[in-house]
Amino acid sequence: MNAELDAALPTVVLRLHDIMRTRAEKVIYVAAEPTVPWEEFVELVDSVWPEADVVSLVTPQVEAEVRRSFCIRPSCRDCRNFGGYGRFAQ
Repeated sequence: MNAELDAALPTVVLRLHDIMRTRAEKVIYVAAEPTVPWEEFVELVDSVWPEADVVSLVTPQVEAEVRRSFCIRPSCRDCRNFGGYGRFAQ
């Protein structure tokens, strides 16, 4: 949904429901600008939680790890090279 336009929270939740209903791995990554009020951020997380098995908060430390390893999957240790395909580059 990163490339989609901003939308009201009910619209975002409906869109996520549509996207997640066919996914085997239901993971949602949530990041916010520093200026977003904490209450709005928590409301978003609470609203999208029912649509996912995992809601992962993207912090500056997570973003740094993504730049280093090319991978954002929870607990992944395989994605070290070639945009996440390091295990195939032997």
